[in-house]
Amino acid sequence: MNRNERIGTAQRLAALEGLSKALEDGYLDLAEYEQRMMAVQSARTVNDLIAQVVDLPAQFQWNPHQMVTRQMTPPLGSGQSPKNAPLALGLGIASVPVSMCLGFGLVLGCIAIFLGRRGIKDGENYSYSLVGIVLGIAGVVLSLLFIGVAIFAPGASAA
Repeated sequence: MNRNERIGTAQRLAALEGLSKALEDGYLDLAEYEQRMMAVQSARTVNDLIAQVVDLPAQFQWNPHQMVTRQMTPPLGSGQSPKNAPLALGLGIASVPVSMCLGFGLVLGCIAIFLGRRGIKDGENYSYSLVGIVLGIAGVVLSLLFIGVAIFAPGASAA
């Protein structure tokens, strides 16, 4: 494969998979992973993708000669739904601003944490699941703070 040849979504996904595994195994920290992830998502050529994984061990390398076959949806009857990770991310994002509505952010945050853990366990998109968990935790903490302020602030202003 020519190093200046254009790449498609399948090649980007394969490179992202290697980066996610490197993050899981501790070869990359979160900041470096995010930087490389952005570079992979905007990559246009084989050379752009190789540059993001060239310094990683062989098990995380992207091979441009390997044909990528990725099953986007689970086979019927498999019992797995690939929606836990994106749902965790969406609910985690929603839980932060909704945390100001007494209790709703707490509920959304707990669901995001549950779905994120389930997404990681089922081998879904690790980064979506992880960010969903982190934002879910933030939503829960903010909700608890707002509930605490709502409970104790009126008593403090009366004194």
